[in-house]
Amino acid sequence: MNLRTVLTPYALLGALVGVFLVVLLLTASSSTAAFSVFNPSWDGASGVQSVATDEDIETQVALSTTTYRDVNPNETVAVVIGPQDTYTPTELESIRAFVDAGGTLIVADDFGSGNQLLSGIGAAARLDERLLRDPQNYEVTTAMPFATVVATDSAVSQAEIIQLNHGTVVEPANGTVLARSSEFSYLDRDRDGEIDDDEPLEAHPVVVREDYGAGQIVTVSDGSLFINAMLERSDNEAFTRGLLADASLVVLDTTHTSASPPLQAALLTLRANTILQALVVLLVGGVGYVVPVRFLSRSENQ
Repeated sequence: MNLRTVLTPYALLGALVGVFLVVLLLTASSSTAAFSVFNPSWDGASGVQSVATDEDIETQVALSTTTYRDVNPNETVAVVIGPQDTYTPTELESIRAFVDAGGTLIVADDFGSGNQLLSGIGAAARLDERLLRDPQNYEVTTAMPFATVVATDSAVSQAEIIQLNHGTVVEPANGTVLARSSEFSYLDRDRDGEIDDDEPLEAHPVVVREDYGAGQIVTVSDGSLFINAMLERSDNEAFTRGLLADASLVVLDTTHTSASPPLQAALLTLRANTILQALVVLLVGGVGYVVPVRFLSRSENQ
């Protein structure tokens, strides 16, 4: 039996294994969960990372709140989109210390655990949790209203109008209002889509920045502002770019959002652990030596 005859079935098997591995890698490295930074679909938030990359800003995905203690607060913007789970006192302390030391924290939520995070770190802002509608300034539905960006703020001066998607408002507006809805907007208390007597038309703050210690907290009343489909609407992408512009590092906090894909979680864990990196190098080196030796030995015997 010549070497070519031996290699043909191995080549076919290798091709099949390669296709399987590609499919497995694509499945294990992406997510279908809303607000996930690993989700490239319309409801994912992978676009936030792309915006930072386009601005030559380094990004880091946080799987644990211990990340807040490992970064330089003065050069870092941390982004939390649509948190779902409750934060522990220890986790809240890590985030609070990060902001207090000079970090910037962006909390974008509407009806999730955003208020638990804000209150837990001592922020003044709260999410109202009533649905914001605007029957005059909207697109698609009154629950997707436009809001005007405060042009005097240099951080977001490149944006004029942003659009929300079933969001709420920020109260109280004790800090600097970065964007507000029109005077025709209202809070739909009973979510019936109708303007009732107890639902007055008035402007509401939808993005507020407040100073905290040496840092600042930016509260955004709709996590959907940052999903891929909404970044393409109005000036949402320009607004996002302005919020991140002064950072050297953007931390994408996934600790209390949807679970990370297994492969991404494994890679992030590997990147943070030098001992695991050494073990992987030894393992790959061992396999790379053993497999060729066994194959050549078998070929010579045949």
